Amino acid sequence: MTEENVDKRKLARELQLQAKFYRSTASIFLLVGTLVFLCIYFTKIDGQVLDALRRPVIVIGLIIPFLPAVVLSKLADKAHKKFMKLKESQVPVAAAAPAAPAVAPEDKH
Repeated sequence: MTEENVDKRKLARELQLQAKFYRSTASIFLLVGTLVFLCIYFTKIDGQVLDALRRPVIVIGLIIPFLPAVVLSKLADKAHKKFMKLKESQVPVAAAAPAAPAVAPEDKH
């Protein structure tokens, strides 16, 4: 195995771990954001949704807890795409499926 292949494998592994870490962390932030959203909803809004929508501070306060999850999801997607691109570029020619043999159609007279 050449040094270039070893470097590509290390990079691929690193990208895969990054993607998994970002997705896991995004899930945690999504859960925390949902809990914060529910706390804000039940303490500040208390069933008066239309009144709360008129106050931009409340609307922004409801959106902000989800921003870390969105950013981490985007980072995870970016790392996963890089990983898949690198993985596709590493497919050896010998590992490709063999081509089907060319069979001439039979003459039927």
